[in-house]
Amino acid sequence: MSVSPKIDRTPRSTSQREEQQGAVANLGQMALGDCSFDSLCEVALDELARCLNVRFVKLLELSADKTHFVLRAGRGWRPGLVGHTTIPSSSGSQAGYSLKTSETVIVKDIASEDRFEPPSLLIEHGIQCGASVIVGPVSDPWGVLGIHESDRERCSFSTYDVDFVRSVANILWLFLRNQKARRETERERQALRSFADAMPILFAVVDAKGRYEYVNEAYRGYGDPARLIGRRVADVAGEEVYRTAQPHIRKVLSGETTRFETKLTSGSSAGRDVLVTYAPRWGEGDAPDGFYAAIVDITDQKQLQRDIAERTRHYQAIADSIPYGVWTCDAEGRLTYVSESFLNLVGMTFNQAREFGWIRSLLPDEVEDTRRAWEAYVRDRGNWEREHRFIGRDGRTYDILAIARPVIDENGDLASYVGLNLDITERKKKEELLQLVTRELDHRVKNLFALVLTITRMASRSAKTVEEFRRALDGRLRALAGAHESIAAKEWQGMSLRHLFESELEPYAGGPAKIDLSGPDLHIAAHAIQPLVLAAHELATNAAKYGALACGGGTLRVEWSRTPSGGLTVRWIETGVEGLKPPTSTGFGTRVIEQVLVMQLNAQIDMNFRHGGLQLEIVLPSDVLEASE
Repeated sequence: MSVSPKIDRTPRSTSQREEQQGAVANLGQMALGDCSFDSLCEVALDELARCLNVRFVKLLELSADKTHFVLRAGRGWRPGLVGHTTIPSSSGSQAGYSLKTSETVIVKDIASEDRFEPPSLLIEHGIQCGASVIVGPVSDPWGVLGIHESDRERCSFSTYDVDFVRSVANILWLFLRNQKARRETERERQALRSFADAMPILFAVVDAKGRYEYVNEAYRGYGDPARLIGRRVADVAGEEVYRTAQPHIRKVLSGETTRFETKLTSGSSAGRDVLVTYAPRWGEGDAPDGFYAAIVDITDQKQLQRDIAERTRHYQAIADSIPYGVWTCDAEGRLTYVSESFLNLVGMTFNQAREFGWIRSLLPDEVEDTRRAWEAYVRDRGNWEREHRFIGRDGRTYDILAIARPVIDENGDLASYVGLNLDITERKKKEELLQLVTRELDHRVKNLFALVLTITRMASRSAKTVEEFRRALDGRLRALAGAHESIAAKEWQGMSLRHLFESELEPYAGGPAKIDLSGPDLHIAAHAIQPLVLAAHELATNAAKYGALACGGGTLRVEWSRTPSGGLTVRWIETGVEGLKPPTSTGFGTRVIEQVLVMQLNAQIDMNFRHGGLQLEIVLPSDVLEASE
């Protein structure tokens, strides 16, 4: 025999109701705060046990397949049961019966209960009474919350008590629903972040104070995205870009979407053209609390626009400036138009030029080859690019590059040809000049190789070891390399004689000896620079080892002047060298000077060692000077 599940209407004391209301309020605040579900459950079950003065409280979670409940949390049960004990969800249990009836189930005497079979969990703990409420909507319940008592004297639950249990169940469900919503929101946020990170654009969320709240992975060029959070736009983009962006930031924070173009620089890369879009982010107030920024790299598009504009200008310039004309032909290759500039060049009218009449203005030996090539071109419908030599009306020969391309209509059929004639007369002249310069360069390189070969042979004869051979060559080859570099830098136009000596004597300018250079402003021809540089290098090296540049009281004077016949005289005079003894044999450096200058430049050399230092006079022919000298 069952006991009617009527609720005891015995009124609770005001203090007990206030205690229950306070517990509900505290649990509500906790659920809205930052806590875990397990923490909320622990507090909720404690409050139920305390406020209702019951010893057993259980929270059952319905399994995913809805076949059973799991004891998720509890109070008063034996250790080891929470998290492991299961109860069938069929109507044979109190919790299952609650799901079946979708109502609160109250049991006043479990021994006489005939609506369901008490589960072993209740029997084993001597439960006498209890109440169960559904957690969640009845259409999709999460579980059941129940209170139980083993002392029959406590088996009296008022309306307020049951409402209190329902309130706690509702708070738990509210938390679960909000938690699910938060998870879904977080998943959506993560999905949006993943999408934003995958986008090939800069995307950011900026607050009303101009600080980044979020930046996508594309911002890595400005640093670690995580470290950019909280930084000012001005600090990341730079003050110059920020000045451009400021009026647009004011506009977007007033609620208006805005767009502008600027340049951005990240790391060591060059500035990139970007299109910036700001859209307001609306908060709870009337004004935006920040904005979204999407920055698209439009460098390629801008470059394409510039290329198109430049190409258009080029085409216009070509059309306006081509001296020998633009021309068109029909699909059979017959001339349909040619510029007046070409007709004026060859002295023909249009009627004379059409029907291959223009071929008659070619050099005679080109006529037949050009005719056959043109007929093959029209037959094959390819591209035409051929050089011609035309005889102008003035009798001169003009080099022309003729270029033509087929024009295909919308059906894919050949419609016509369009071509132009380019004046390459000057180019052909430059090609001939280039060939001449190449031959001259070959000659000079051969001279340089001959000079190197001479030095090498002399060094090999005098050196006793490989190291001596290396030292003998090293400085001289460096001097030749420096001379060659100077000549090349001046486009093989020669070098100032003063500059030549200054360059070789520069390492000794701060030394103890006095150096004096004097002579008119003369320029050495390109072919004479390397031999003279080598000679100056040898003289300076010897002076630094044994002569005027090696002692504190030494003086070196280098003088040069023109000879009556237009040649060049160079005097190298060293004085103040104490205890100088003239060499008893000709050294390697001296042989280099004599052989190189004599062999390469037909020089006359007078060398002696008077008291106080080396006295050297070199007389060179006029061709060592540039022609203008």
